[in-house]
Amino acid sequence: MLHADSLAFQTAVEINHSDGGIRPARLDDLPSLLELERRFPTDRLSRRSLRRLILQTQTGLFVYEENGVVIGDIVVLYRRNSTRARLYSLIVHPACQGRGIATALLSVAERAATQRGCDVLSLEVRADNGAALHLYQKMGYTVIARVENYYDDQSPALRLEKEVGRSCAFFASLPAALERPGCTSCTPVR
Repeated sequence: MLHADSLAFQTAVEINHSDGGIRPARLDDLPSLLELERRFPTDRLSRRSLRRLILQTQTGLFVYEENGVVIGDIVVLYRRNSTRARLYSLIVHPACQGRGIATALLSVAERAATQRGCDVLSLEVRADNGAALHLYQKMGYTVIARVENYYDDQSPALRLEKEVGRSCAFFASLPAALERPGCTSCTPVR
């Protein structure tokens, strides 16, 4: 369901000054978002899809803006009555990569998912995209599966997950003996 005022939740997400120029996407960002999509020839989002993602209440679409120019974006999808969110897309302009923009966008997406009550953020990444895989693993994501023929060009994907929610923080505060099994992002107080 589309709502003209659906940006209310996205706007409520805590965005720190250390997050740079990150803000919720607006409809007037469509031309910039489409330009970013054109720089990546496979699996592009259409104008219609981007417009819908901006307006949907079950989506978080954030942009990284620098000097009035959108140079990155991230899309997170939420399901009703679910504690799982899905990172659908993360793009940074090729000329701006390596500056921590993807890390900042990912951090905001994780906080948004947590604030929405999600415990797990999952994603798929091309198996041959070493740079993206390195970023996700550095941020605490774990490979849980390989999915053959995932993309339009039949390339395989790796499925990754990270526990990001409140329950993870709760378990992180427990003594090491009670540490949540399998949670790679928890750092128990010892």
